[in-house]
Amino acid sequence: MRYSTANLPTVPGFENDQCFCTSAGQLVDLTKLNVLHYGVDTLKQLYKGRVGSPLYELESMTQDNYQPVFQFFGIDWAFGRLRKDSGFKYFLKNQDLGVIILLVSAYTSKDSSGFYPESHHLKIEFSPHYLMSNDVESVQEFSDSIAAHFLVEHFYNGVDVHLACDIQGWAIPDDFHSRFVTRSRPNQDHRGVESFDIVSHMTVYGNHQSILYGQPGNVQFSLYVKNIEAVSTRKLQFWESVWLKKCDAAGDPVYRVSDDVVRFEVRFHHSVIKQLTLVQKMVDDAMVYSPVLCYRELIEHLASIWQYAFSKLFRLQFNSSKIDPVWSILLDPRKVNWSGCPSVLKRVYRKISEGSERNVSLALGNILTLFTRSKYSPTRCLKFLKSSGLWDSIFTYYFKRLYPDIYNIYKVNLLSSVGKAKEFCRLIAAQYPMQYSSAVSHIQSVVRDGITKRVLAGMTV
Repeated sequence: MRYSTANLPTVPGFENDQCFCTSAGQLVDLTKLNVLHYGVDTLKQLYKGRVGSPLYELESMTQDNYQPVFQFFGIDWAFGRLRKDSGFKYFLKNQDLGVIILLVSAYTSKDSSGFYPESHHLKIEFSPHYLMSNDVESVQEFSDSIAAHFLVEHFYNGVDVHLACDIQGWAIPDDFHSRFVTRSRPNQDHRGVESFDIVSHMTVYGNHQSILYGQPGNVQFSLYVKNIEAVSTRKLQFWESVWLKKCDAAGDPVYRVSDDVVRFEVRFHHSVIKQLTLVQKMVDDAMVYSPVLCYRELIEHLASIWQYAFSKLFRLQFNSSKIDPVWSILLDPRKVNWSGCPSVLKRVYRKISEGSERNVSLALGNILTLFTRSKYSPTRCLKFLKSSGLWDSIFTYYFKRLYPDIYNIYKVNLLSSVGKAKEFCRLIAAQYPMQYSSAVSHIQSVVRDGITKRVLAGMTV
């Protein structure tokens, strides 16, 4: 790595281990720093499935300029429409409860029968005060009951999570941006009332009262003065009640009303959670690699993704060889003790053999055009494809469409790096010979039909 994540050594004699010593003998005293709160700040549970009758009933009762209140589960919900850029068509919310339900994918429309096709039709967002008032199992059960109410057959489709840590006794330094290290390109700092760096996706508001790095569809890092933000959103009373729960050894609250509270927050998109949390499961005597898709399963990974964010993605350096002391505290499990045992995470990005279907289709179409003009027979064409380096990709392309269940079992394990597609083909040929032969026959018919169509179209040299 370019920068070290080593901690500065602590000074002996300080019980709280928050006084650090630099290599030059300089003392960095953070004994007045207190961690007031850490936890899941926002949770977004996603589902996919088919829309059920309750939603169709809501649609039929709603007029364009009217937002009625509906009741289910004994709770009143405000119902309304959303803009398309939100990704959903309708919402149900109860601000007192702290839950928002987003319904029906904005990118689907009803078929000729008047029904929505199966898609990602449901997202449920839980606020901090709801999450603090309920345990993990209760949150998951309530979320699942909502999904069962609106979807005929619902399946987990991912979970977005925002992790936050509030501290007091530390101020955002003026040189924060120059010492902050990310995996993006070098950042640029434009001072002013409000600034935005399109290269590094960094935003600075005011006099460093709020700093934002990253993109919403990936991982975002946010640093801001929480008590100022809480005043603007009228939630200061709630957050002060949370901060006052943190007490010292004598049982006295450590929160000081006169001092600012700084929040560190990392926001993980569900696609990143899927990449980080692939786990092995035995399904029907077969090893299946699947990601974490629900809140219940995510809890045991919170410590790992927090460590991943603050050691791999976002880091404040004290100098070129050591991280800043405040980062040492944030990474110390004795100070910020998340659920689960920390483990080293590796992000599995989109597979080499996935996401390239269009390229495979274009390559095969161009080859068939060339073979037709050269008057190759379908048999000769198929023989050439099998001996070329394209065969493994072409076979995987069609096998995925013919046998998606078998494909999904092995795709994570065998298609995660270059050269694994050939191993995938060999495994299918050995363990599923009938399906392998069927896929080859299908490709042969595709080649034969493709050449026939081109001949009938009059393609000649």
